[in-house]
Amino acid sequence: MAVYLVTSHYRKLLNYNKKDCLLDCLSKNELPWSMVSCFLYDTRSNAHLKNVSLDTFPSDIEPDYDILVYYNRNIDPVTTDCKPDKMIPSHKGEMATEYIYKIPGQTSFALKKLSSDECKQIVSNCVHEFLRDNFKNGARIVAGISGGGDSNALLYSFGCFRDSHIEIIPVLIKGIPEWDAGERRAREVASRYGLTLRVVEQSEVYEIIQIKNKTTSLGDLFCRYFADDDFEFFGTLIVRRVLAAIAAESKTQEICLGLNMEDLLSESFYCLCNDIPLLPFPRRQIGECFFNYPLWNVPKKILDGCFPKYSLENYEMRFPCHSYGRSLYYQVTARIQSWFPFLPEMMLRGFAGISVRDPAVGQYLFDKGLKLHLLKEPSSQLKERFLNMLQDES
Repeated sequence: MAVYLVTSHYRKLLNYNKKDCLLDCLSKNELPWSMVSCFLYDTRSNAHLKNVSLDTFPSDIEPDYDILVYYNRNIDPVTTDCKPDKMIPSHKGEMATEYIYKIPGQTSFALKKLSSDECKQIVSNCVHEFLRDNFKNGARIVAGISGGGDSNALLYSFGCFRDSHIEIIPVLIKGIPEWDAGERRAREVASRYGLTLRVVEQSEVYEIIQIKNKTTSLGDLFCRYFADDDFEFFGTLIVRRVLAAIAAESKTQEICLGLNMEDLLSESFYCLCNDIPLLPFPRRQIGECFFNYPLWNVPKKILDGCFPKYSLENYEMRFPCHSYGRSLYYQVTARIQSWFPFLPEMMLRGFAGISVRDPAVGQYLFDKGLKLHLLKEPSSQLKERFLNMLQDES
């Protein structure tokens, strides 16, 4: 008894364990179940007998039979095999992270080990190019900072920018334990690179968001009215509202956030799957403010490699996300990135081009009742729940 992959190019023996069903076998051999048709094959009569289900256990098949797994396209699945066949060591210090790259002009891949200094150089090159392309001398920017890997790398890049004078106002928002825990890391990085961190305490957040209940935590208040939803969504709204308020106070319309390559790819997949026009990036207007994403084409692994010890601290403090939709789009992004390392960058450039080609694309609507810029009109029930949360005084 054996399991063979049959393509128009070759026949290949597949490895499997006794406890594996056929679906497990395909997964371990990195073959997509959606691209194969499986048949029971009688080795005595050389006859195809019947289709075989993916939940079949090959170990239960009698010895005189094989399972033939036919690839249902005439392509070679190994052609897009992205396993690296070359390792490039880190320079300027010990490895802080690593990334798989496609070797230019070839179909082969390399595992590049990166030191912290190499990561900082990659990130600062991207951020400095973005600043040169989008801001003039004397510009003032409010930057949302969390103390996580992305924003620490952003702080570093701002701090070492010398091409022109751009005033950076880094802002950290407090109100939930994960945000609060990032303050020390953000202060240390900001101070190290000559920036002064502005901290928005929970009481100020409540004033800006216009929450009447001053005694209940943000997380508890949200769960009281949206127990079936994830705080991540409310947190994103808080960040946007607070940074817009600080920008108005600072007499600027420019805001920077640390959204990275995976964040914007996941957002784009969400838009595509929900019939929403792609939101413009790496720069978009929401109301009176322009939101900028200088890290738009930088992978998170490289951002976290800039300050690996701080990144580890941040991992250990994170609260769990239970949103299936959010998890789905990030997982899709991660799997594409892992199986086809060169493809996310190509997709991101394509999405970015599409997102800004039509000036009408990605426009936000202002809801007078909620006093929010939204992509689409919420239901009356959802609007009522949100307003009740803001007005809760119990």
